[in-house]
Amino acid sequence: STVWDVVEKLCEVENFVAYTNIDNNFRFVSRAANTSTVAFAFYGAGTQDRTYGHTIKSIGKYGPKVSKYYSRVEVKYVDADTTTSYEVMETTLTVAGDNNAWVYGHKTFQIENYWIPDSSAAQTIANNVFSEVNALKNEIEFSTSFVPHIDVLDKVSVTYDSSAFNADSIWDQRNWGDDNLAVLE
Repeated sequence: STVWDVVEKLCEVENFVAYTNIDNNFRFVSRAANTSTVAFAFYGAGTQDRTYGHTIKSIGKYGPKVSKYYSRVEVKYVDADTTTSYEVMETTLTVAGDNNAWVYGHKTFQIENYWIPDSSAAQTIANNVFSEVNALKNEIEFSTSFVPHIDVLDKVSVTYDSSAFNADSIWDQRNWGDDNLAVLE
């Protein structure tokens, strides 16, 4: 194991993140955002910012990040492979258009960390991770000019006109056969 492997295991146990900030200081902090205020605002096509103009140069991808959706979280905290070695949190699978596990499939996010002290801590980790990965979130990939003062965990806002992103096609933008389109928004 490397030192970084150990740091990653500690991050899992504490639900923290490790990084080097803009001042070259190593940080080991909670995953919560640094502040409640926005550190920088990005603006794209169809929007206006009189200070910096369009800071979004191009958008590569936008939409629900299905690959980061998991309907089940399994935390193994004891080396033995028994039912008491795991804590599990999962979505109830029902056949319905508004059930993400049914729409996107049943996937398990697995954590194996023997530094977790007991089942209570493992259950807390499973609950925290589940609340993060069980929500289907939109993700945007865009290019911009260099913004040196943004740090990891800083809040940013992204504003653009989504019709400008894919104005020529509505292909694969919605599940048009579904009765409940609000799930995909």
